[in-house]
Amino acid sequence: GEDCYNGWDDDGDGWIDCEDADCSWDASCPSYCYLASPVFETGSIYGNTTWDVAYSEWYSDCGGLDAPESIYSFSPGYADTVCIDTIGSTFDTLLYVIEGCGGTEVACNDDWVGLQSQLELYAMANTTYYVFVDGYSSYSYGDYYLNIELGPCGSGGEICGNGYDEDYDGWYDCD
Repeated sequence: GEDCYNGWDDDGDGWIDCEDADCSWDASCPSYCYLASPVFETGSIYGNTTWDVAYSEWYSDCGGLDAPESIYSFSPGYADTVCIDTIGSTFDTLLYVIEGCGGTEVACNDDWVGLQSQLELYAMANTTYYVFVDGYSSYSYGDYYLNIELGPCGSGGEICGNGYDEDYDGWYDCD
């Protein structure tokens, strides 16, 4: 079984402490840690918060108290700027990011362009970030696109000349 406090993956399933669903019984472990869907690559994710109505328990400094949310996690292999937005969604979205399980909110945005949200953050290597796609009010839910790209917002993802494949297309440095 998983020891929820020792910093190890005791049961060998790839999840550590409160991030492991085996720790869901522990009241000190926030539920978003094990409810989050992992993101392994950049790009767009389609989802729908309508089915997540039971999860309207999280909110941020930007709002989202009564709206359902979908939760994702990502852990970059190296430090980089990350651009996250909900462009293409069908409702008044709100985005926020929490660093680490039980950590602090590091970014939030409501209504960057119209009713869509966008935020940019500098993500540290090998740190887990939890991205919440939320609605502004209890009437804000439905179809969404969560778009995640490496690099500053508006950069297109690939940073030329740094030796990394930021957009995971198999080509390095804008080739």
